[in-house]
Amino acid sequence: MTSGRDLFAVAIVGVCAADDRVVLIQRSFNDPHLPGRWSVPGGHVHHGESPEDALRREMLEETGLTVDRAELVGTSIYDEPTYQDRIPVLQLNYLVDGFHGQLHPNTDDVVEARWLSRREIARADWIDRFTKSVLAQSSGPMGG
Repeated sequence: MTSGRDLFAVAIVGVCAADDRVVLIQRSFNDPHLPGRWSVPGGHVHHGESPEDALRREMLEETGLTVDRAELVGTSIYDEPTYQDRIPVLQLNYLVDGFHGQLHPNTDDVVEARWLSRREIARADWIDRFTKSVLAQSSGPMGG
């Protein structure tokens, strides 16, 4: 029998890249984990959902973009607070280099979605180290 301590969550993020730019989103100020923070679009994989389906769902919700092609480029591990404790999260990091649609969030969970150049990201002190490390898995170091 497994205990709650043996469980972990699975999350996905998609680094949507075109030319020398990537999409970042600003999370809602009501977000329980990252209020107002800029990050790579993504979220948890739902029970019975494949990581690829979760990627398509999250990208459409948070950016308005439809994923046509994506490649797993790395993983990240972190702890996420829960109501009673913390749970480990295995995050699958994808490079999304095939997509279509207009950049426009379709959820109240996102304040803004924006294309940023890799140079802007490297210089931005308002983008955290974890986000820059995820971006680096898709193309090399992003500074910070």
